[in-house]
Amino acid sequence: MDSLLESLNKDQIKAVTYEGQNLLVLAGAGSGKTRVLTSRAVWLIKEKKVPAQSILLLTFTNKAAKIGCSATSAVPAATVVQRIARKNPTK
Repeated sequence: MDSLLESLNKDQIKAVTYEGQNLLVLAGAGSGKTRVLTSRAVWLIKEKKVPAQSILLLTFTNKAAKIGCSATSAVPAATVVQRIARKNPTK
């Protein structure tokens, strides 16, 4: 799991490994919000054994949504996310 965190800065690692239940990530353009969200989903699934279907990630751009789906596709439990994305393709 260290490889998941090694490309993140201190604040991003703090967000990814946050132990609370809900997390809001607010930051400027190009700051790595999508990377934090997808890394957090993978961290929750792999480290905390949270079922993928119980994780909700919200983003406000199609680009970020596509990145999120492709980044979590390496995690077997994230197939639910892929199925939702296929049923609701973005233009």
